[in-house]
Amino acid sequence: MVSVRLCLILALVVLGGCVFVLTDDHTGAPSSTAVAAGLNDIESVSATEVSGIRFGNTSSHTTTTLRISLAGDSLRRFSRVREPNATAGDVTLVTGHGTMAYDASRNRVTRAPHNDAAVSVVDQAGFYERVVAAAHDGSTVTVPSRGVSPLPAIPAADADATDNTTDVPGYAVSYLGARTVAGRNAHGFRLTPATDAAADMTQTLWLDARYYYPLRTVTTVTSNATTYHLRSHLENVTFNADLSAKPFSWTPPADATTEIVDTTTRRFDALAALRDASRLSVPDPELPAAYSFDSGRTSGAAHRQVTAEYSAPGAHRATMTKFTAPPGGPALDAGAQVTVAGQPASYLVTGHTRRVSWACGGVQYRLSSGALNRSQLLASAAAVACR
Repeated sequence: MVSVRLCLILALVVLGGCVFVLTDDHTGAPSSTAVAAGLNDIESVSATEVSGIRFGNTSSHTTTTLRISLAGDSLRRFSRVREPNATAGDVTLVTGHGTMAYDASRNRVTRAPHNDAAVSVVDQAGFYERVVAAAHDGSTVTVPSRGVSPLPAIPAADADATDNTTDVPGYAVSYLGARTVAGRNAHGFRLTPATDAAADMTQTLWLDARYYYPLRTVTTVTSNATTYHLRSHLENVTFNADLSAKPFSWTPPADATTEIVDTTTRRFDALAALRDASRLSVPDPELPAAYSFDSGRTSGAAHRQVTAEYSAPGAHRATMTKFTAPPGGPALDAGAQVTVAGQPASYLVTGHTRRVSWACGGVQYRLSSGALNRSQLLASAAAVACR
């Protein structure tokens, strides 16, 4: 049974956007017991986080002040952007009450309560021990469907993956040895895709040798003839120092505008009930005959998102999501460029699913499945079009 503190450590890694994978082999790497014990010993983290991305002649970097506290088995995380100037002063604060994000340039606050997705990593705690075992016996690791993913979403190659299984195969793990990172002893690990389904991607992780928190992450992805280099590392890192309560009681300016993100979700077992409750029309993808409606839900303020889940024998699943996107909202996923009903779209392969995303005006659509191949997804998406 994983302790509450270990679960919180895993959750804060997800909330902080870090990539966290633990492995082992027979050449001096830590054991899974040492990893669990080290994580369980963390009371606080104080550091400067530097992250960046480079592709072609384009590059950017962000420097952030980071404070994390687990006093009393409650997670609190504070981060403030220092560079670049365009986002300097942006603050993200995570407490037991929820998440607050402050956009300094717009003097705008966004607040959201916690939901199941934020802590679902608790259910995946055993994944890390499986990665340790995989490094021992040479097997591969499959990405969990919920919780922590050891690698970010991977742009799909133009050619479709040929397998038609529930899970896209995962990643092989190798131990790189020990070195000094951020002035501390660290263990290095490398993850490589087990098949072409994961595209041309590698990731190197350096984990603190005492607490097994990620000190450095380097990811290289090649997609559509473009290579992306993503780096993140900690500087001036200190574990278990007494932290001032000031960062965790930070408040935005009194004149800041505030938006409350409504994460209320209603669930339905019948398609007719979902259609009656949703303020958005429910998309009806033309899936293979074996698929039938399984469940659905509406989410957000005024139910601005509707999701329908379909299942088929053999634990195969497909998920159709439609949601309204505010002006300036997130762009479509990076990935292979395709079209759906004459609209620009993207086709993306992650460690667990394939996904096609497209937009019509201010409405976005996503159809994903671990079982359907590219041609099946695109045909089903075309049947939805902009309805």
